[in-house]
Amino acid sequence: MKRMALLIAAVLAAASALAQPQAIQLGRLFATPAERAGLDALRASGGAPPPPAAPPPVEAEPPPEPVMLNGIVRRGNGKSTVWINQQPQPDASNGLSAPGSAPSLTLQLGSGKRVTLKPGQRYDGQGNFKDVDVP
Repeated sequence: MKRMALLIAAVLAAASALAQPQAIQLGRLFATPAERAGLDALRASGGAPPPPAAPPPVEAEPPPEPVMLNGIVRRGNGKSTVWINQQPQPDASNGLSAPGSAPSLTLQLGSGKRVTLKPGQRYDGQGNFKDVDVP
């Protein structure tokens, strides 16, 4: 009988130890002030999610630079020089028109578009050509 009482007391002690809540330290669940502010806003709005943030602005590509063919020089030895935007480009025979025909140069732009210019002609990158008076 004494053994039985001791056994019942041990079981009750173990049961009461298991029944007591353990203090669990969770720490902060939402560590940043922005997360806490978001939860406060959600709670204040009655549970509706806050409106989504505006997407960052998309930077537009700058317009292509205008291209001007200032001049073409063909030498008797077959070499040539062209001036594009006032800069000499030596031996540009690959895009030059055939000797004996009206001088012109075919260029491939950074966009992949090909344009043909005559000396004194300007292409603005928007699809417009303009003849410029060359002094």
